[in-house]
Amino acid sequence: MDLRRLGPMRTAAATRDHTRVEQPRFVREQGPQHQAIRNPPNRQGMGYQQAPPPLPPPTRVIHMITGGLEAGGLSSKQRKLYVREVKHQNRAQKRKFDNAEWKNQPITFTSADLETIVTPHNDPLVTSFTINNCEVQRVLIDTGSAPDIMYFHFFESLGLDPALLQWYDGPIYGFNNQPVPVEGVLTMNVAFGSGRSYVTPSVRFLVVKMASSFNVVIGRPTLTEIRAVVSQSHLCMKFPTLTGIAMLRGNQEVARHCYITSVTQPQKGKAQTPEINHKQIPDDRHVMGVEIVDNRPEDETRAAPVEDVEEVQIDDRDPSRKMQIGTKLNPKERAELIAFLRANKDVFAWTSADMPGIPTSVFQHKLSTNPLKKPVAQKRRLFGGERLTVIKEEVEKLLQAGFVRRVDY
Repeated sequence: MDLRRLGPMRTAAATRDHTRVEQPRFVREQGPQHQAIRNPPNRQGMGYQQAPPPLPPPTRVIHMITGGLEAGGLSSKQRKLYVREVKHQNRAQKRKFDNAEWKNQPITFTSADLETIVTPHNDPLVTSFTINNCEVQRVLIDTGSAPDIMYFHFFESLGLDPALLQWYDGPIYGFNNQPVPVEGVLTMNVAFGSGRSYVTPSVRFLVVKMASSFNVVIGRPTLTEIRAVVSQSHLCMKFPTLTGIAMLRGNQEVARHCYITSVTQPQKGKAQTPEINHKQIPDDRHVMGVEIVDNRPEDETRAAPVEDVEEVQIDDRDPSRKMQIGTKLNPKERAELIAFLRANKDVFAWTSADMPGIPTSVFQHKLSTNPLKKPVAQKRRLFGGERLTVIKEEVEKLLQAGFVRRVDY
């Protein structure tokens, strides 16, 4: 059997059907007839490989961290416009885009960027930045995160007033697509880089109360603003500055410590301590420092009685007014104590009306709401007859005492 390659095709290349995969064609000579075949019986040593089968269609889609300030808005209408903006680019509203020359510098990665990296690796890009004159460790660079996230344990370590949090009405959605409530929005200037090669974007963090081994997650909004390019294999991030291309390297040791902390069951009552190192920032950065203090009061345990107690009624006209006294008092001491309590029963605050003059800072709290937004009525809850009666009585007491007032919207 003699196998030889056929000559070139006679049809023009422009008129051929290029959707079909062309495979080598051979001719087999058997006597006077020539039969064309596509797959010869023996192809060893000829260097030809059969094309792999096509990939099967996906059965489901797994998403990433979504939501936040840059994710198309909070209303359904805003999100629909956000999608149409890409589908109909000619009709989309053009946004102002800073196209300065220094922001378009070419960025490349070479083998020299791998000198300090232990390879092969599968580590996340965990680095540090400067905020409020503090070097913050355990910062995760996540190109799959829609918002920039700050965890509440780190917010508390900065010693900032929770009143600085701006109102935000909407959750974010994590890996399991479950909503995560947001405490508020904190806008701060962050310094990326070192020396004179740095940028200081204004970052709007969503503050969330969740257990995490990281302090901050930098997502797509900030990475897009500073024109950052992330190389996972080189474990570094490069971005343009006025003095050239700056590079932010990842810390493999910190990244692996974070991994161990995440997969290890934390002990009850112990939280991850944020890593913050104070350092001196050059004057040309114009970064203001704040003193980090912890003003949280220590837990005070209420002492329990050292002996058994009994209840005694000190007001004959109101059976609900009772006090507790010890059971080991002798009859004379017990009678004197009860007489003393009955003589001074008006000193005790039995109802809300008995507590006039209390400063509002003691009993009043503040909700993190936006006064410019339209109030939304809470869904009415249904209570049983007895419970509803008690609620009305307590509200009436607060109204009579002047502690609350009715507000109509």
